[in-house]
Amino acid sequence: MANGLEGVDRALRVLTLLGQRGDGWTLDELANETGLPKSSLHRLLTTMKTRGFAVQPAASGPYLLGPAALEVAFGFHEKLDIPVLVAPLLQELVSRHNETTHLAVLSGGDVVYIDKREGTHPFRLSSTIGGRNPAYRTGVGKAMLAHLLPDRKAVDAWVKRYGPLVRQTTSTAGSARALNAELELTRSRGYALDLEENEPGVHCAAVALTLGTGRPVAAVSVTAPTTRVDRERLDGIGLDLLAAARHLVPAGGPKEEDQ
Repeated sequence: MANGLEGVDRALRVLTLLGQRGDGWTLDELANETGLPKSSLHRLLTTMKTRGFAVQPAASGPYLLGPAALEVAFGFHEKLDIPVLVAPLLQELVSRHNETTHLAVLSGGDVVYIDKREGTHPFRLSSTIGGRNPAYRTGVGKAMLAHLLPDRKAVDAWVKRYGPLVRQTTSTAGSARALNAELELTRSRGYALDLEENEPGVHCAAVALTLGTGRPVAAVSVTAPTTRVDRERLDGIGLDLLAAARHLVPAGGPKEEDQ
């Protein structure tokens, strides 16, 4: 690796480590973790401090992530255009499965579809960009709620705020207890399923996207008629979505985990 690129690589490695611990790293700890000489590390950290990407509140104390790094990260996510970022993934999923893909975000107790791509089959789903559905009875909604509602208490509070849960089909969760069970299954699998809960004859698999924020900012799904996608194939699609989401990372952020 050329000297210039090697220096960039070292700086990025140190920046990544600083972002992993809120209590900071001593020079010795960083040297042990990176294998870099202390003298080289000290020069690198001095430059990072000058640029605001590292701080050392106390002389000879630990180094912490600096405000410039936080400004870059928060500034990026504030301006993040989710449809632009996720569009290649939606198209890739259509190419792989030849079924409709959706991108959705939460809005109150509903999901709002902000992008949609269709396969080549003549059958078309009724969903539209800008359309809404109750979150509790959709794959994309349950994928995000599984992150946001970690236990029965949180589910009860959500249902009290956005309920009652109307059973659209015989498969729809009609109570907080049933929804909680669905979200527990979603967390254990890593992906959500809609088994004719929003529309008879339609299956859907979905995963939440945190995009390095630690919380779901959107969800992506593959949706198809039950005549083409049975439960076995649907689970396979869910696993494929989970793997794809873990590689969808904006601007060097951490990989998607625990979808």
